[in-house]
Amino acid sequence: MTTLPEYLTSQTEEAIRQKMFNSLPSNLDKSEGSFIWDSLSPAAIELALAALWLRMF
Repeated sequence: MTTLPEYLTSQTEEAIRQKMFNSLPSNLDKSEGSFIWDSLSPAAIELALAALWLRMF
């Protein structure tokens, strides 16, 4: 069985979202409910679910 990279085995939705936020300028509103939060959260959820799915195999 292939060992998955660390970033796929320990990433949560929150951790993925935070990594996305870290790549954005600091002057943007990243609070819950902001445009940025609402835009990135679905992608973070899907990436976390994909990582979970990969761990099942």
